[in-house]
Amino acid sequence: MSAAAQVRYDRELMASNEILWPIVERHLEEADFLAESRRDALDQPDYTLAELAEGLDARLSAHLDGLAIAGPAVLPRLCWPALEEEEELEQGLAAAAGLTILDRGTEEDCAHLLEILGESEADDERWIGLVDALTLASREGLDTWMLAQLSRRAAVGETGGPCVAGLLAASVERRTQLGAGLDPFLGSEDPAVLRAAATLARYGSAAQLEHAAGLGRHDSPEVVAAALESAVVRGLQGAWEVVRYWAFEAPECGFRARALTWLALGDEHGDHTRLGGLLADPQTRADGLWALGFCGWATAVDAVLPHLDDPEQGQLAGEVMTAIAGMPTDEDPLWRDPVVDEAAQEEEGLPEFEADTLDEDLREDPREALLHPEPEAAAAWWAQRRSTLDVGARMIAGQAWTEDSLERAMREQPLRRRHTLAVLLAMRSGGARWPSTRGWAAQQLAALGSTTS
Repeated sequence: MSAAAQVRYDRELMASNEILWPIVERHLEEADFLAESRRDALDQPDYTLAELAEGLDARLSAHLDGLAIAGPAVLPRLCWPALEEEEELEQGLAAAAGLTILDRGTEEDCAHLLEILGESEADDERWIGLVDALTLASREGLDTWMLAQLSRRAAVGETGGPCVAGLLAASVERRTQLGAGLDPFLGSEDPAVLRAAATLARYGSAAQLEHAAGLGRHDSPEVVAAALESAVVRGLQGAWEVVRYWAFEAPECGFRARALTWLALGDEHGDHTRLGGLLADPQTRADGLWALGFCGWATAVDAVLPHLDDPEQGQLAGEVMTAIAGMPTDEDPLWRDPVVDEAAQEEEGLPEFEADTLDEDLREDPREALLHPEPEAAAAWWAQRRSTLDVGARMIAGQAWTEDSLERAMREQPLRRRHTLAVLLAMRSGGARWPSTRGWAAQQLAALGSTTS
């Protein structure tokens, strides 16, 4: 039975009876699992936006509807205890409970939710889950309410802390423009606030952008990265020189992969040549391959051919061929089944119970889901395909970069690539276009459809 059908059945079952709490609890458990799965899927190479809309998003929405069957009683019975009493609350449960409160509760409930957000620590599981809830919530007037909450806190000098950081982080994902309301937070001493404020500055005034650019000297790499990305999106003078420093010259850089990717999105051929040079060093090859996949040039495909059989990075090389040249992922001769070393899997499996701290992150690296190219077949495909392409044009999925092809990529490319493609659209529009990549998939598809010709 589908999630939607289950909800209809549960609604009919409870229509003439008292609330059957085991059923409602099951909906919360499923919503918890799906909210966590959804967050992971947003960075995976084997999900598209349409698949997200029809799969995880549809199922999550159905189970949230199932929670709503119980009416207001679900908040004190399940949602508040989950947020207030769980010792180690996970992101999925925080998101599911938070979404139910935001979409079904009173304004007082929403205010109390912010109190709980303020009792969290920025970037812990509960905080991330509640930010996800604020990002996805469909409550009428929520953006206006969030802006009012930020203004009220700024008026009393509260420009830091996990509540303010969470409201700003959700505003980033909702693509909310704060206007003059952003000013107090650009002067915060809280790095979590500053990284969100610096990102929102790409919507801001020239003075706000200059202020954000000044954060490029901050101690936090995440704040510096946010400030630099806004600077390159808006075309601030001198921004590219700073990016080149962090990408190629800085002895240490906590966001080097992102800096390399910005250079790939840019128009400077010299930068693209230097990116290709990173493939010679095994230590920099992975970052170079990831960045080259966004530069759009046929020469980048030429450069990755020798690395298709690299046991460590071959999958990334194959991804470059798909991203730029459009090498199909559904033609078996071009891809091979990965060799599974069962003995190694056993050796690298779960630790002995006595040695297990239970804190290790067991989620797979998204790169593990990438296909393994068949080197000879892939090289032969490219040799034939190259002669049919305009290799003097930048390409995405085998098509020249145009407004239409980039919009199509935002609809059809794997989810893990869409965050960077959204930055590309922002750069090409000077910040006027910056599509959402973490909101409900159906809403993203509708927004993209409304902007295409």
